[in-house]
Amino acid sequence: MVHGISLTALGCAILFTLGFCYRPPSLAKSIIKTTSTLLLALISWYLAGQWALTSALLFGALGDLMLSRTGDRAFLIGLVSFALAHLFYAGLMFLIGTGTSFTAWILLVIFGAVMARLLFPNTGELRWPVMGYIAIIVVMGIAAFGTGDPIITLAAVLFIGSDAVLSAELFLLPATATARKVTPFVIWTLYWGAQALFLYGFLAVS
Repeated sequence: MVHGISLTALGCAILFTLGFCYRPPSLAKSIIKTTSTLLLALISWYLAGQWALTSALLFGALGDLMLSRTGDRAFLIGLVSFALAHLFYAGLMFLIGTGTSFTAWILLVIFGAVMARLLFPNTGELRWPVMGYIAIIVVMGIAAFGTGDPIITLAAVLFIGSDAVLSAELFLLPATATARKVTPFVIWTLYWGAQALFLYGFLAVS
């Protein structure tokens, strides 16, 4: 059963990459995007019954649904959903963590400061929610490096990378920028890869 669900989740993720991530909102786009992460939550619950890991993936699926739509309200709900997912992940990381390196801490704080400096003047009424989200992903990253687990740490780095590219696409890149031809593929590949690795990593240490 789990094997079948895993293959279906992977199939949805690949289908979204090849056929939908670069297209405008549609019902099919929302369903395929959301299902690809929702099935990971189902695997988490079925295999381990871990409410925190399952909740993180469920909030990720809700964020996927919201960001597949348009408008500030959908974006804000999606932002809050992903922030909650990061907080659940960070909580799990702190439970198994052994302390992060000073270098990783400094690099993540610098990354957060640079992102905040770039985004603060360009996010309008969403400015403060975005600033809060940046702080949360920095905390999650610090917690990830503190686990000492390479899979969980890689998942966190991929998630942060996806968030950074998404932020650039939404708020920094001109509408005519050539980079927009590839950003949807980069964002989704990094993001879904991160979610799948979080699932694998946390199940492995549970």
